[in-house]
Amino acid sequence: MQTIAEQNTSADFPAIYQETQLWLTNRLSQMLQIAPESVDPEKSLAAYGLGSSQSMELTGDLEQWLGRKLPATLLWDYPTIVSIAEYVSKQ
Repeated sequence: MQTIAEQNTSADFPAIYQETQLWLTNRLSQMLQIAPESVDPEKSLAAYGLGSSQSMELTGDLEQWLGRKLPATLLWDYPTIVSIAEYVSKQ
């Protein structure tokens, strides 16, 4: 199975951006046991009560899904789903 990075090229920026937002929304809803529709991609992840261990877990899961290493400070530097999706889409 290919990682998301292997499936897309730099010309696919909008696709990667949208796929990342969707993945993060679904993963956050699973972690917090809330409906995906209740996740606001522009709301700070900290506002959902995401703790440091959950933040590390989310970053690790995202690394696996993307197939590449991400900074340990990702969720600190990019605190919303939108900002994370923008960051990973431009890398």
